[in-house]
Amino acid sequence: MSHRAVTVQPLEPAVLRQLGRVLHKLKHDLSNSLVAAMGEMELLAGDVDDAALAERLQDTRGQLLRPFQDLRRIATAVPLPDGAPLRWQDVQQQLDVRARVADVKLLWQPQVLALLATDAALRPVVAALVTNALDAAVQPGTVTVSRPDELTLHIQDDGPGCRDFSAVAAGQVVRPGGAHLGLGLPVAAAILAARGGKLTIRASDAAGFIASASWPTR
Repeated sequence: MSHRAVTVQPLEPAVLRQLGRVLHKLKHDLSNSLVAAMGEMELLAGDVDDAALAERLQDTRGQLLRPFQDLRRIATAVPLPDGAPLRWQDVQQQLDVRARVADVKLLWQPQVLALLATDAALRPVVAALVTNALDAAVQPGTVTVSRPDELTLHIQDDGPGCRDFSAVAAGQVVRPGGAHLGLGLPVAAAILAARGGKLTIRASDAAGFIASASWPTR
């Protein structure tokens, strides 16, 4: 069965830069606040003899970490300005860990890793698309990253799919949860558009959907 591909609308470059600055500041401020709060909690825990209170402090520590983890997942979809260049080994490791936590098998074709080892511009694209696919996949499930030809990448999940691909392509949020802002696909499309490429999405023949990143020769 053939499925029509829908082109994702990229964010404007100025909007992308502004989002990057906002997320960079949020990560910086939240990280500093968390470090200070958790340091105070460690000091308090050391002075507490009550086991029940100590357990409550541990629960509170977990609650503090959750919004920061959500923000990190959101920020994966947006390349932050003034940050250190992404090492592909670090990106792959982070995504592999996220897949294991989500009980999703993440499959990398060797041709993909060879490409990303030499093309730094595509690393944030794949990070955004794989993060999106991991969130959409079933548990336990599979996400596959493949390279059908020299100028195309496919990221396929086995999730429930989507009824309205036009809404997804326009950057609208179609999944519940505060960690989903609808940024991943438009940001990836913007990075591809800057090099003359595009991002399309379509339903797979089985379940879930396929994000296809393509670009012209450099």
